[in-house]
Amino acid sequence: MITYIPYALQEDQLVHISDVESGLKCNCTCPGCGSKLIARKGSKKVHHFAHYNVENCKGGLESALHLAAKAIFEKYTIVQIPRLVRLDKEYTKKSITLIEDQKLSFDEVQLEKQYDEIKPDITLKVKGQPLFIEVANTHFVDIEKQRKVEKIGISMIEIDISSLNDGFSQEELETILVHSTNKKKWIFNSKENHLWERKLPHLRDEKKENDERSRMHSKSRIDTALRVLNNTKAEISDIEHEKEAATSMGFEIIDARETNYDLICPKKIYEESQNYDNNKVLSRLKNGEKWDGIIHLENHPQMNKSVIINGSYLEVKSSEFDLAQYEKSEIERQEKTLKQLRKIKKKSIIDFNECKTCKYFHSTLGNSTTVICKFRKEILQKD
Repeated sequence: MITYIPYALQEDQLVHISDVESGLKCNCTCPGCGSKLIARKGSKKVHHFAHYNVENCKGGLESALHLAAKAIFEKYTIVQIPRLVRLDKEYTKKSITLIEDQKLSFDEVQLEKQYDEIKPDITLKVKGQPLFIEVANTHFVDIEKQRKVEKIGISMIEIDISSLNDGFSQEELETILVHSTNKKKWIFNSKENHLWERKLPHLRDEKKENDERSRMHSKSRIDTALRVLNNTKAEISDIEHEKEAATSMGFEIIDARETNYDLICPKKIYEESQNYDNNKVLSRLKNGEKWDGIIHLENHPQMNKSVIINGSYLEVKSSEFDLAQYEKSEIERQEKTLKQLRKIKKKSIIDFNECKTCKYFHSTLGNSTTVICKFRKEILQKD
């Protein structure tokens, strides 16, 4: 933000602080109040003008910047105006550009000329039509001023120069005022509604096209989903028939999804269980009973914590023993059994490639996670 006065009047000509002698030799006056100014060009502060023997007036800085802006516009006779954008809330929900960034030529520059209730900082005459320019350093256009501008129907652009600091160069000010648009915005544009009305038919057509594309896309997705559903139903039906056929032939169906995608091999369970001493659990596995590899521990009203395999409670409390002693020995047996079962399960997990090379592999069902195995049919049932 600019706080010091950088410009003054010298014999009614605008001069910059860099163009004058230091002190009262500058022979300058305030553009706002007409009082004598002193040029402060020391080594500690930014070079600037200050009022001599009186308090700084409130309008000196603003008037100096307005005069500088007028001089710059008169020098170039062109200004880069910003894009004019309006949000299309009804049809496309997008921001629509009504006017692109562009250079605008003008014929005349007026300083603080009154128009009805409005006195803009600068007025540019474009082919005889006024364009208001507000140069904002500390004071910006408020809603009241905006409504007054809209009421008289004259376009206005606000240029924010508050990013400039004391000691700015003439080139920096010229860039913001004339050449760039990133510090400019439309307060009001008298042609906006007319331009918008011309855009509306195109926006309606665009919405119709988008709606039709969306409808066709939705239809295509629905058709695809129905085809997938029908194919899935057919696959499920085929799988069920395969399951029935495999079961009727005495083959075992192993679904890895039921064991967190661990493929448990019945042949390995059978073989690994032979390595341990008999107990109520392992004897059943050694005799070839099917096991999915899942171990449950559960309380039962008539039993201790029991190991459950395939839904059967395998450790039953006996009333023949002292309860405390029985529970201790029972817990020890359970821990031992669980340890053995976990070892058996770990050594019985195989990958699908290994499964498919086994001579007891029959086929897969629908997907690679369900396997039909011939082991129990050809080995165990033979025994």
